[in-house]
Parts: sequence; structure tokens; C-alpha cells
Amino acid sequence: VAGRGRRMDEMLEIIHAFWTRESVDYHGEFFDFEAAGMAPRPRDPVPVWVGGRSRAALQRAARQDGWLGMNYALDEVFALLGQLRDIRKDCDSSQPFETFVIPTAAATPDLYDDLEQRGVTGSMAFAWPAGDPAFASLDAKRHGLGEFAESFIRR
Repeated sequence: VAGRGRRMDEMLEIIHAFWTRESVDYHGEFFDFEAAGMAPRPRDPVPVWVGGRSRAALQRAARQDGWLGMNYALDEVFALLGQLRDIRKDCDSSQPFETFVIPTAAATPDLYDDLEQRGVTGSMAFAWPAGDPAFASLDAKRHGLGEFAESFIRR
């Protein structure tokens, strides 16, 4: 949908305003309203993570608190992490920034060590790929869980 990135930017601006000010009026390209408020407002800042693979999405994430990169091929994850790192060079590095990725790659300790070295702060590992017919039986699932435990839990 055309304009969805600009719409998201306005939404984020409005959300942050409601979280930090007693009264907010807004007159933008997509949203237009007179003074309104939200109660209760959060006591502490609420982290906002943004997903997406476009340069605009990565820039948007860099202005917020984190990036979600989910279900991308490993080579694409690495490329996106490189782009994000370059974009973040111009950001305030004293602010916490989270990077959570779920690559479509076999889970191995080396993979997660590599991701950590590339600045990834969180991920999720699966004992087998979702929907893989090789893991349809209960025995296959037990075997997959056993191998996963050997690789990660007992490491």
C-alpha cells in the first residue's frame, strides 16, 4: 500500500507523544485530531522494534529501539545486518538497540555465535524447520529434540 511507511512514521510519532505528554493534538498527512490524551501513561519508556527489509524500514528501526528480521535467508540476514550497522553509525550509540533475527537456516551453535558477532542481541532456534515433512512423526520429533538438546542445552 502506497504511503504505509509515512503512515507508520506518523503513528510512531503520535504513540511517543501520547506516552510522554498529557495532551496531544496532531495534524499530519494521515492523522488529524484535536487535543486528546491517554491515561495512564507508561512510567518507563516502551521499546519499539520495527521489522522489514527495505532501506526505509531499516532506517525507521534505527530511529527506534530495535529491528526484527524474521524468516529471511541467512545471506539476506547478513546483508541486512550490514546495512543496519551502516545506518546506525549516524544514531546515538548510547541508547540501547536490540536486533532480533530468525534466519531460515539450520540451528547450530556456530550460527548463533556468528549472529552475535554481527550484533544480533536475540534470536529463536527451532529443533526442526516448521512444516518439514521429515519431522511429521512423533519419533522424528523426539529425535530432533534430542539432537537439539545435544547441540544447545548440554553445550
